[in-house]
Amino acid sequence: MLGKGLQNKAAESNCFLNVIIQARKSLWHLKPLRENFPRSHNHVGDPCAVCALSDIFTAFSSPSTMQTEAVDPAGLRVALSKLDIENFQQGQMNDASEVLMLILDCLHESITSDLGDTESNCTCIIHSQFGIKISEQFKCYKCPADQTNPPSTSFMHTINAKVLRTLKILCGEISFGQLLKRAELNLQSECDCGKPNYTNKLLSTPHVFTAFLVWERDPSAMDITATLGALTTELDIAYLYQGIDVGHMYQLVSMVCFSAPHYYCFIQSRDQERWTMYDDSNVMEIGGWDEVIQQCQGRGSQPNVLFFEADTNNCFLNVIIQSLWHLKPLRENFPRSHEHVGNPCAVCAVSDIFTAFSSLSTMQTEAVDPTILSRLRVALSNLSPDKKNFQQGQMNDATEVLMLILDCLHKSLTSDLSDTESNCTCIAHSQFGIKISEQFKCYKCSAERTNSLPTSFMHNISAKVLRSFKSICGDISFGQLLKLSELNHQSACPCGKPKYTNKLLSTPPHVFTAVLDWESTWESADDLSATLEAPTTELDVAYLYRGINVGSEYHLVSMVCFSARDYYCFTRRQQKQWTVYDSISVKVIGNWDDVVHKCEESHSLPRVVFFEAILQS
Repeated sequence: MLGKGLQNKAAESNCFLNVIIQARKSLWHLKPLRENFPRSHNHVGDPCAVCALSDIFTAFSSPSTMQTEAVDPAGLRVALSKLDIENFQQGQMNDASEVLMLILDCLHESITSDLGDTESNCTCIIHSQFGIKISEQFKCYKCPADQTNPPSTSFMHTINAKVLRTLKILCGEISFGQLLKRAELNLQSECDCGKPNYTNKLLSTPHVFTAFLVWERDPSAMDITATLGALTTELDIAYLYQGIDVGHMYQLVSMVCFSAPHYYCFIQSRDQERWTMYDDSNVMEIGGWDEVIQQCQGRGSQPNVLFFEADTNNCFLNVIIQSLWHLKPLRENFPRSHEHVGNPCAVCAVSDIFTAFSSLSTMQTEAVDPTILSRLRVALSNLSPDKKNFQQGQMNDATEVLMLILDCLHKSLTSDLSDTESNCTCIAHSQFGIKISEQFKCYKCSAERTNSLPTSFMHNISAKVLRSFKSICGDISFGQLLKLSELNHQSACPCGKPKYTNKLLSTPPHVFTAVLDWESTWESADDLSATLEAPTTELDVAYLYRGINVGSEYHLVSMVCFSARDYYCFTRRQQKQWTVYDSISVKVIGNWDDVVHKCEESHSLPRVVFFEAILQS
C-alpha cells in the first residue's frame, strides 16, 4: 500500500504545503514525531496550526478511509495564513521550505513555553529530531584572532545549487559530504588580515538532517541535470562539521522538488530499495534512485528540500538487548564484578544498559541514552573478526550479536576458556547452554557410537521444513514438530541405511533459544503465514531430546522478528499480554493471536525465539 495523498483543488495551490506534510521523515512519515505527536499542547494561533496538523495525521492513520482517498489540508492552510498574513493565503503559491520552518516553529512553541530554548538546550521532539546545534569558531591561522560564538540551532542546512554542481564538475568522484564541505569553504568570511577564518563545529546531531537547495532564477535543463548528478542517497556529516568522527552516516529518505509552478515529492520505502512519488492526490511507485533522477530530468524539476535520516541501524542490537533484559534470572544475576572483555568492555556496556533500564520510569516514551548503546556497538565491533561487523550504520544479523554477547559473558566470568566445551557453570552456560551428546545407531549393521558435542547456545530450525511438517502433520505440538524436523536431517550409515540419531540432553538450560533459518528475507505471504502456524507459546523439550522426562515444559517469553531492513521484538510480560518493542517505541499488542496477526500484517519473519523453563512448584 502506497499511502494517501493530499487534495489540491483548482486554484488552491496547496502543493507546497502537501509535500511538506507528506515528505517522509519530515512530518507524517517521521515515526517518532507521528507516534509522539503532542496531543496535549499549548494552542498556537486561532485556529490552532498544531491541532490542524494533528487532524491531518489522524486522517492519514484512520482505517475507515480508503487507502487512496486524499486528505484535505485546508484547515492547516487557514491556520498558517492567520499566523503569517503575508503568506499562505488561499490560492497563493509559497516556498516549501518556508512552510516547513513555520510548522516546526509552531510545534516547538506548542510544546514549550520557554521560547529561548530554541537557541540553547531545548530537548523537545522538534529540536531532537531536526535541530542542528552548532557553534561557530573564528580562528585565523595568520594572525592571533580567535573567537567562539554562542551555540545556535537551525532546522536546515542551506546549499547553493550553482556552487554544488560547479564543485562536482571540478572535483569529480568525491562524496556528497565532501562536496558540501567544499561548498562551505567557498562561503568562508575573511579575517581583518585578509585570510579565511571560520570553522563550524557540530555540538549535537539531529535524527533528521534537512538540506535546502537555493537555485538561481530559471536554471537550464543542463544546470538541473548537473545538480542532480551531485546528489547521492548517502551523507557523512562528519565531512561537513567538526566534532564527530567520520562514518556518521545519514540516508536520503525524502526529496521535495519544484517544477514551475508545482511541487511534488519522492519518498523512500522502508526497504530502502523503492521510491514513491507523491503529487498531491496522485501516489505512484517510481523504482530506484536512478528512476527518481530520470523523473526529475524529464520534468525539469529542481530538488528543493532533502531529508536525510540518521543511519544508526541499531535495531538488530536493540531487540537482543530487550530480549535479554526481559529474562529475569539473567537480569537479576548479571555479573557486576567480572574480567573486562574488550576495550571498551562489552560486558560493562551491557551492564550500563541494564542499569539504565532499571532506573527508567514506567513511561513508554522514555528511552535509554543512545550514547550507552553506541558504546556497546563499538565494543562489539572491536571484538568481531577483523573488526568488520557492527560498524556504525551497518546492519548485522541479530543472531550474531546474541552469540557474541553470550561469548563475552562467558569469557568475563571464567579464565578457563576450555570450560565452554565441558562443565562451565557461568551464567551464560547455566542460562542458555544446550549440552548434548549424539547417539548413532544403525538397525541394519548394528553400528553404534556416542559423541559429545560442543555446548551450543541455540537450536537452529529450517522455516521451510517446519511449515512443511506442520502442513503434513496438522495439530501436533511444537516440540513434536521440532523432533520431526530433526529426523529430516538424519545421515546415512556406511552400510547405506539411514542411521537413527538420538540427541541426549544432560541438563536442560533455563532458556531454550531457537533460531529460524529462512531461505530469503522476501518469503511469500503464504509461506510466512504457514510458518507462523507452527510455533506455539508452549514447548516440551523432551520431544526433541532424550535423557529428560516428558513434561520438561518451557513457555515463549520473547520473539525477535525481521521485516525488510528492520528488527523488532515481542515480549510477554503477563500470562497472555504481549508487548512489541522497536527502535523508538513500545506498544502493548494483546494476546498471541494478535502477535501472529501483527507479523502477517507487517510481513515480519520470526528469527529468534526465547523459551523460558516453567519452574515446577
